[in-house]
Amino acid sequence: MTLFGCLALLGAIFFGLDASGQIEPGQSSPAVLLIFLPVPLYFWMNVCLVVKRWHDRGNTGWMYLVRFIPFIGFFWTLFACGFGDGMRGPNQYGNAPR
Repeated sequence: MTLFGCLALLGAIFFGLDASGQIEPGQSSPAVLLIFLPVPLYFWMNVCLVVKRWHDRGNTGWMYLVRFIPFIGFFWTLFACGFGDGMRGPNQYGNAPR
């Protein structure tokens, strides 16, 4: 799902830049809005997926805020959510995924 969201975001950016063509200073193009429309959707999707993964590991969704620790947060989240195993059996957030 994250890969799809990232590809959709990049596609919208490239399409928006290509469709905007040559814009003189002081002018705007409606195609430029295509660049900014999928950005909030992508970030919302990313937050939901990472929080769901933290829940799978038995942690609270507030662990998402670890990502904002400079230099450490990204790697901590990457290794914990990307490579770490989820809890075996049910936890307070529900049953383990199959």
